[in-house]
Parts: sequence; C-alpha cells; structure tokens
Amino acid sequence: MTTNTKYYLGMTLCFIIGAIITPFYGVFITLVRLAYCLYGIAYDTFFFIPTMASAFHYKFWEKVVELKQENNHLN
Repeated sequence: MTTNTKYYLGMTLCFIIGAIITPFYGVFITLVRLAYCLYGIAYDTFFFIPTMASAFHYKFWEKVVELKQENNHLN
C-alpha cells in the first residue's frame, strides 16, 4: 500500500467513524450540560433565601461596626 493510499484511506475512515460517533457524542454532551444547567437552577432556587439572609446579616453587622466607629469620633 502506498503512502498516498494510506493517507486517503485514513482520512476516509476518520470521516466515516466521525459521522457514526458524532450523534452519540452530541447526545452525551447534551445530557451532561442539561444536567449541569438543571443542577445550577435548582441550587440557585433553593439557596436564594439563605444567601440573601446571609448577605443581609453581614451588611447589618458591618453597618453596626461602622456606626460605633463614627460615634467614637464624636467624643
């Protein structure tokens, strides 16, 4: 078999095998990305309130400390 024949045979086989594998790969990637997306949506939905409450809690105490420092400067 000549080098040219090996090259064209290899290229042809790559395209044929690629055409066979591509739909399975596409379905797999779609399922993985869909699962990851749904997980992200569920996570954001269920942890929205605790995240919001934690942010409020942090900002509240940050403001309290800031007001205490301002009161110290008045004296």
